[in-house]
Formats: sequence, structure tokens, C-alpha cells
Amino acid sequence: MIHKFKITFLICFCVMVCFGCGRKLPPGMPKLYPATITVTYDDGKPVDSATVIFHPTTPFESGKFWVIAGITDAKGQAEVYTQVDYQGMPAGKYNVVVQKFIVEGTPPPSNPSMPMNAEQQQAYRDYLKSGKRPERFQLVENEYLDAAKTPLKDIEVKAGKNMFDLKVGKEQRIIVRSPM
Repeated sequence: MIHKFKITFLICFCVMVCFGCGRKLPPGMPKLYPATITVTYDDGKPVDSATVIFHPTTPFESGKFWVIAGITDAKGQAEVYTQVDYQGMPAGKYNVVVQKFIVEGTPPPSNPSMPMNAEQQQAYRDYLKSGKRPERFQLVENEYLDAAKTPLKDIEVKAGKNMFDLKVGKEQRIIVRSPM
């Protein structure tokens, strides 16, 4: 009898730890609902390693701003999190930004903001003269990078499980120039 009680207690404890006793939401954070996204180009190719950010179209009741985002895997899929740590997102309507960048090229031989010895300084000067700087490319169309211009407008999250298939146009390879 005592053995059965111990086993039942252990099972209940494990269930509570796994499902019922998670971290409490911060003050003012609305109830969160699970959301899964799949991001593909128009041709069906998954957009892997993309950052997907949800911008609410109306402010939250608390007046606070909550970061709501996910990062896609190799299949273009992601779970959405609020404030990085809390799985799910508040109900409401959102404009969605999708960003995917890659960097190609030769990185500098050392970090110029760190102290360098004479050899490192010469290597860095040679690197600058060589013109072999890394280049940054965005792989989605410009309109998907701006919450005001994105075609992914008024995506509605409701109570319960939410699943969204997001199409982001044609795959691009647009060089991103950064000021020097």
C-alpha cells in the first residue's frame, strides 16, 4: 500500500514539474498561446535560420512592449516565444517581419577594437589593402524587413494552438552595405 502511494506521489510530482509548475509570467504579460510558424519562399523552399518577428498592430492592455519572435530550423519551422523565454504569444493581430542574412568572405585577422601587437597591426593593414572584406547579404525581399511595409499583415493569433504558413516571395541575394 505504501509502495503504491510513493509511486503515485512520484508520478504526480513529475507531472506537476513538467506541466503545471512552470515559470510564472512577468507582471502585465498577457496569456500566451502556442504558435508554430513555417516560412517558405513562394517556390516552397524552406527559409532556414530566419528571424521572424511579430509586431502587434495595437498596443497590449498593459502598455508594455513584449518581444515576440522565433528562429526557423532547416525545415523553415519555428515555435514562437515571447521575451525569448516564454513559449507562445498573446492573442491579437500582428504584422510579421522576416529577416534572413548571411555573411560571406574573409573576416579580419583580428578585432581592430582590441589592443594589437605590431604583427597584428600589420596583418590588419594588409587585410584592409587587400579588399577581401566580408559581405553581408539579405535573402528575403526588402518589403518583408519592415513591419509597416510587410505583406504579412494582420496575422491573427487566437486562443488555442496557432499554426501559420508564411510565404516570403522569391529568394533574393541583396548585398547589404553598412556605413564604415
